[in-house]
Amino acid sequence: MKKLLFFFSMVVAGTHGMSQANVEILGDNINSLSAELRPTISFDGKKLYYIVEGVTIDESKSKKFGQSVWYSELDAKNKWGKAVKCSTPINGQIDNAVFWVSPDGNNVLIRGAYQNGKLSGRGFSLCTKTAGVWGEPSKINIAGYAAMSIDIYSGASMSNDGKVLILYFSEEKNNDNNDIYISKNIDQNNWSVPVKVTSLSNDDDDEISPFVAADNVTLYFSSNRIGGLGGHDIWMTKRLDNSWLKWSNPINMGDSVNSEKWEAYFSTDAAGEYGYLSTNKNAIGETDIAKVKLNKWQQAKSFVQLKGKMVNAKSNKEIDANITYDVISEDGVKTVTVPVTNGNYSISLPYGKKYVIKSNADNYFEVKDTLDLMIADLNKEVSRDYYLVPEIVINDYNDTLKLDQDGNIVERKRINLDDNLTDLKPGEILVTNNILFDFAKSLLRNEAFTELDKIVRMMRANPSMKIELSAHTDEIGNAKRNQDLSEDRAFAAKQYLLSKNVEDNRIISKGFGKTMPIASNKTEAGRQKNRRVEFKILEK
Repeated sequence: MKKLLFFFSMVVAGTHGMSQANVEILGDNINSLSAELRPTISFDGKKLYYIVEGVTIDESKSKKFGQSVWYSELDAKNKWGKAVKCSTPINGQIDNAVFWVSPDGNNVLIRGAYQNGKLSGRGFSLCTKTAGVWGEPSKINIAGYAAMSIDIYSGASMSNDGKVLILYFSEEKNNDNNDIYISKNIDQNNWSVPVKVTSLSNDDDDEISPFVAADNVTLYFSSNRIGGLGGHDIWMTKRLDNSWLKWSNPINMGDSVNSEKWEAYFSTDAAGEYGYLSTNKNAIGETDIAKVKLNKWQQAKSFVQLKGKMVNAKSNKEIDANITYDVISEDGVKTVTVPVTNGNYSISLPYGKKYVIKSNADNYFEVKDTLDLMIADLNKEVSRDYYLVPEIVINDYNDTLKLDQDGNIVERKRINLDDNLTDLKPGEILVTNNILFDFAKSLLRNEAFTELDKIVRMMRANPSMKIELSAHTDEIGNAKRNQDLSEDRAFAAKQYLLSKNVEDNRIISKGFGKTMPIASNKTEAGRQKNRRVEFKILEK
């Protein structure tokens, strides 16, 4: 252990002498002669919120009291555009701030406790974007906060799942030394009494601006504690358990990030390759926003950012839904549910585990997928759109394609396999909505067994029932290959049913390749609907 600690300290020491060589003061599209503070970068790294104190970018140079929130967006050339001042409700008082942006970009944590659209006191509120418009802020009720946070300085960050608040404030009046606290969500807007993180806080030091990285484990904060290079430095620590109260010994980020001046308000996007901070080293004005390329040891651990859309498979419109994933590890299975607003989702998944992804919404069939992240790779982004089929009977089955009056392909009748299936009639079709096979393969995936077991139960409950089991593909690829693949998939599904003692003479398996589409092959939504396995009732 001593050798390991010595090695790590040598790695950190080896970064000294770089003199902030990686730090880049962002240009005058963002910085001005005033103080720019608290940069908060979106998960995708394309939108930067920050505070301008006093005089703002496009106003006069006369000093103005207050802090306003501005934002800049990354353009196609990877340059930050001209900053824009946020409107109300984000700028709803004299001193404003954005402390945290949710992974999907649709929620922000802001300064002030708002009730019914009006500022009601100190604290924090969540603001949600719907159809591109920010709604009224909603106060989060932190038990005991008003009595505990009594000095003028305070701030917060939030875990990526929105369940844990990391606060800083002082419990003494006129005390410049702030401490870090943890508060956990109890239900809806109610949060627990903040608990001081004694492993990070020191009554003789000032700990401010905590920020949780995308891995939900790495915490960055600013402090003037012993061992720093200047007034305030950026420090890094790792969470050791689920209490959020035990952390590793904080490590100074070194002079590739810090200087003899003042650095605070550090944040990173989901990729974690670059950090954003406030510094007065080489600043245009009082304090500027800067970008720094991080060394490997300064970055959070590798992860995949999974993002995409939840779509109604019939209308192709985005829907509100939930994305749920089971984290499979040696300790068992833990289920995490993330609400999806406006159809868009973005979640950060660390390497080293397998994930079962479930997309669900009221009155829609659930869609399942798996993501194997056992082998670490570079930080990367994976895009997956999930198309949810409504649990609505649309049409009676017809072997030929039918078009409606607008020329759109009419869907076959769909039956939820979890419903009571005693009223099934010959000619009706059951469509599996989970992904049963890996791409271009006929080997059943593990999650396919749950779906096929429903068919087994149905046939046991109806001993005289006979079915035609058919597999279908989209039109991409060689026609013969698609035909062979569909036949192999239908056969594989039939073999599973036979293994569960369903009689052979009750099952006919067929592959139709790309010959029987139920949607257009010109869109990904349509192609995904065409890649399916169906069960046609031949005899009740």
